[in-house]
Amino acid sequence: MSEILVRFAHISDTHIEPEAGTRERRLATLERLKYMAGFPPAVLAEIIKHQEAALNGHYPYPTAVKASEALVAALNALETPLDFVLHTGDVVNHGDADQYVETARIFGGLNYPIRYAVGNHDKVENLYAGLLDKPAEKIAYDYSFAQNGVKFVCVDSATNGEGINWFVTQEQLAWLEAELTDGGDQPLVVAIHHPPFQIHIDWLDFFIVKNWPEIQTVLQKAGPRLRGVFSGHVHTPITCQRNGVLYSVVPEVFSHAPGYSVVTVTTEDIHIQRYTF
Repeated sequence: MSEILVRFAHISDTHIEPEAGTRERRLATLERLKYMAGFPPAVLAEIIKHQEAALNGHYPYPTAVKASEALVAALNALETPLDFVLHTGDVVNHGDADQYVETARIFGGLNYPIRYAVGNHDKVENLYAGLLDKPAEKIAYDYSFAQNGVKFVCVDSATNGEGINWFVTQEQLAWLEAELTDGGDQPLVVAIHHPPFQIHIDWLDFFIVKNWPEIQTVLQKAGPRLRGVFSGHVHTPITCQRNGVLYSVVPEVFSHAPGYSVVTVTTEDIHIQRYTF
């Protein structure tokens, strides 16, 4: 009979920003999108559609702050307690230092510790200073930690990218391989902001990490120890199994259908429950 090792909530893409001036910022974003180069028309149309939905009040929460506060309340109200919360990036919307101050205030209300991965809307140096009490350096936030006999490996797919070309460097891939093939026997969980697999929806595939085949090659070296790879970024729930690896994506928190997952890792398997709030 399997035994529970760890239970965590998977959240992503909170896009927190100060509530004052939200409408003005979204109007400015829509104006910039009219002249944005490098995006296929279908991709640009989807981005504009979502920006207009937020601007016109079609989301269940009026701001990212209100959505994140509701998320904290939902997580604290869960009947089954968690060990921690895993945030897979785009913590804030523009990477500004004051946005991480607001984030610290909001997630300070959680009943559980929180771990972060870095997304492309984040600025890693401000995340270090604002949430981790580390020196403000532009160095990819790659790290691993153990929780109740499970090893978690967090990979930064954003900091070394440029524009919309997000990737994991060869140095990072070597580090990831070493973490996954460390000779241990404990279950493994990987967190990475950009989904490292093809989604087969054209406009979403435009946004995945560019060298995803290389990442998959490394992930597969972990073998059956790897219980799952958890991501965000594309703002919609997706589950994929490829070459024996399970991939799970949660939706955006500030969206038309906000949600999160509760993940239970046992001695034999993994369970993912999806929630809305």
